[in-house]
Amino acid sequence: MTRFAVILCLICTACAFVLVLRPNAWDHANTKAQTDAELFAGLIAQPDRIGWRLTEDLTLKRAMLWDAVSTLRYPVPDGFTPVLYEFSEDETRTLTKRQSENTGQFWEQFDTAGEQLLYCSATPSACLIYDRSALAKSLGLRGNALRRAGHDHLWSALLLGLAAFLGSAAYWLFHRERQTSQQFVLLPERHTAMRGGLEVLLNARDLKILLLLEERNGAVVTKDDLYDAGWGRDFMPNSRALDQHMINLRRKLDPDKTRPNLIETVHGVGYRLLR
Repeated sequence: MTRFAVILCLICTACAFVLVLRPNAWDHANTKAQTDAELFAGLIAQPDRIGWRLTEDLTLKRAMLWDAVSTLRYPVPDGFTPVLYEFSEDETRTLTKRQSENTGQFWEQFDTAGEQLLYCSATPSACLIYDRSALAKSLGLRGNALRRAGHDHLWSALLLGLAAFLGSAAYWLFHRERQTSQQFVLLPERHTAMRGGLEVLLNARDLKILLLLEERNGAVVTKDDLYDAGWGRDFMPNSRALDQHMINLRRKLDPDKTRPNLIETVHGVGYRLLR
C-alpha cells in the first residue's frame, strides 16, 4: 500500500510539473492581445484605421476602446462605425461597467456558443473580441487550447495537491507499518512471541534469553549473563554457541528479513533488546 501511494505521488508530481513547465496557450494569447490593444490605443484618434485593422486580422471580431479619462472612443459614439464592428447598447453598458472595475487583464467567454473570447486590459483601456478558433490557429495551438483560461494551471495545482496528500499518506503508512512491524510481545505461558502480525514459536532457551533481554529494558546484557540464563551456570561457554543461537533467534523473529532489527549486538559486551 505504501509503495502504491509513493508511485501515485511521483506520477502526480511529474504530471503537474509537465503542465507547469510546458508552454501555456494563454501566455501566447496574452502576448498577442496586449500587442493588439497597444496598437489600437495608438490609433484611437484614427477610427478608420482601427476599422482597417479589424478587417485585416481574421482573429479579431470587434474592439472597444476608452481614452485616459475613461471616455468611449471606439466604436465612435454618434459617429460612423461599420455595422459589423458595432456593439448593442446592452453590450456597451456591460463592457463599460466591467472595464471600469478592471485593474489588470482578463479573458472570458463572450458568447453562449463559446466561439468568441473577450479580452480586456486596464492599460491600455481596451476590450477586444476574438474568434476563438481563428486565434488558436494563428498561434499554432490545438483547436481546444483556448477553451478555459488557466486550465493547465488549475490541473497542475490539483495534481500537486494530490501529490502532497499521497506523499503524506505514504509517510503515515510507512511509519505505521514500521511501528506495527516493530511491535514485540513476549507470551511466556504460550512459549511464543508476537512480532507485528507474525507469531513465533520459541523453545525453552529462546524464551529464557528473550525474558532476560526484556527484563533489562534496553540495557546491554552481557554474554555471561545470557549464558547463565540460557545454558545454566554449570555450562562451560563456547564463544560461538551464544552467537550462533542469536543468529537463529533473529531468523525466527524476522524470517523474511523485512522488519527492523530487534536484537542488537554490542561488540565485545553482549546484546540488548531494541523496542
